[in-house]
Amino acid sequence: MFVIGLKIMKFKFTYIFGLVGYGLWLVYCIVMTVNSSGDPVAFWHLSEKVTSLLLLLVWPLFVSVAFLFFAVKVIAPIFLKIKMKFQKQHSFAYLPQQDNIMEPKVMYVRLFQLFLLTLGLVDALINVGILLPENFITQVTIDEWIFRGIDPRFHPVVLGKMLSLIIPIASGLWIVSWVLEDLGVLQFKLPESSTQSELYEIQPTHKIYSSLISGYGGFSSLLFYIGFIIYYFTDYSESGGNFADLFMVLIMGLSALSILPVYFIYWKIKKESIIVGLKQAPQLTQSIL
Repeated sequence: MFVIGLKIMKFKFTYIFGLVGYGLWLVYCIVMTVNSSGDPVAFWHLSEKVTSLLLLLVWPLFVSVAFLFFAVKVIAPIFLKIKMKFQKQHSFAYLPQQDNIMEPKVMYVRLFQLFLLTLGLVDALINVGILLPENFITQVTIDEWIFRGIDPRFHPVVLGKMLSLIIPIASGLWIVSWVLEDLGVLQFKLPESSTQSELYEIQPTHKIYSSLISGYGGFSSLLFYIGFIIYYFTDYSESGGNFADLFMVLIMGLSALSILPVYFIYWKIKKESIIVGLKQAPQLTQSIL
């Protein structure tokens, strides 16, 4: 009983931790919005305060919900059909999975991977000149930072808005993988007869896709943080940057918690239509070998 009680307490604590993190991110967004100026941001033709409100509090939630349904109902089925068309040498089936979507270990790993992909996409879009600081703050603020020697691209105010803008796209990319994984869709290639000596080939359908976006997110976000830390301890700190700015950038992972309600909706919506037409795979065990 004592061990069971500890497990229940640990389980509840992990959810409380997520809710606290979500609350901290909301506080950050509200503070950033309240402290924004009323001057216009040229790109949006709106005041900086309204821009902050939309990008930090409205966009991540509502647009992520739209991307959620689009990914589940459209992109994931199309992805599966393309895989089946171009890999005709494989057979496809599904293996019913335990509903562990809301287990803390699964949920937080997924949200962390989502943050890494979001940061990687932000870094790439910054480098190609698509995401520009002047799209998120007033020109007066940019001129002030540049005069002080601060690169606006690394400022937490700008970075937070960039992450909020891109996180629905990143969530849509990851949801495609989550759907296929949670439904247990797998592909396999087996010998047609017992006389053939081909090796068995069995793998989850999402495996290669998720490995690609996970690898990209991890590598690109690592490069971003290395670049920022080098910048912080050289030019940034010498130009008036403080430890609070460094701390804010390091904990930007809380931005992934902005779609916590969206993840809950993902858990609730029906998505079994994707596996209509697929056979249920038999359960393989060690005793078969």
